Amino acid sequence: YKNKHINIDCTLNHKLYVKNRQSKDYRLVEAQYCKGKMYRVKSFVDNDSKDIKNININNIDYDMDNILKLIGMYISDGSINNNIVYINESKVNYNILESINYNYSDGAIKINDKDILEFLQQFGRSAKDKHITKEFMHLSKRQSRILLDSLIEGDGTNCNGYRRFGSISEDLINNVSILAFNCGYSSNIHICEEPGVTRYGKRNFGSRVTSKNTYYKIGIIEKQTEPWANKKQNDSNTEKVYDYKGKVYCIEVPESHIYFMRNDMYSTPCWIGNSNRHG
Repeated sequence: YKNKHINIDCTLNHKLYVKNRQSKDYRLVEAQYCKGKMYRVKSFVDNDSKDIKNININNIDYDMDNILKLIGMYISDGSINNNIVYINESKVNYNILESINYNYSDGAIKINDKDILEFLQQFGRSAKDKHITKEFMHLSKRQSRILLDSLIEGDGTNCNGYRRFGSISEDLINNVSILAFNCGYSSNIHICEEPGVTRYGKRNFGSRVTSKNTYYKIGIIEKQTEPWANKKQNDSNTEKVYDYKGKVYCIEVPESHIYFMRNDMYSTPCWIGNSNRHG
């Protein structure tokens, strides 16, 4: 089955995590019993992790909320050169820099604090290798949203409430997908531009620019986190059963479910079961 919010390709005995119009709760139902029927899938999580008040960086305690904002600014629009952290001045929240040694020149904030520099470089030094480290992939819902908001403010867009974030780092895009999940949202990823595409820049007086890297964009789904299948009959909703020859794999996760995304299709993730006795 496929529509703009769901993309599932499975065997008929595979268990889907769904609910219908009459149900209040989700349950595991084999795909063969969902065929042709209207049902909902779940693509978000109830994150009950606790807030972290402070973070210690080289024996100095910093407010965690402020550091998360700084991480977002650095990952999205910062760099390190000659042992100085540079962040575009227009993207800086000055309130979070009160306890950090910095100065301003040539349209950029320059952070000279050695401890902060060493801390930030764990997130990558160039746009291509930027990523979010594991320590910051298990935050509370509120603090995950602080980090996500800061990332989007630095290198994202907001069109009528639909937010997107872009990067040439595939690792970072996948990290943001997990971050959105921890925020209680869902997301979808697509390739915005392939290497070798030539454009004519506006800010640099029409000069010719050829992309060297794949440019990814991730859309943050904040409202449609329980999408319907088979609700409408149109070209964007397709359901079919077909003969398949080849191996079929099933991940076994006892006493749990699987959060599933078809990475090759850059499709919206959702909760799902599997085919064996564990569901």
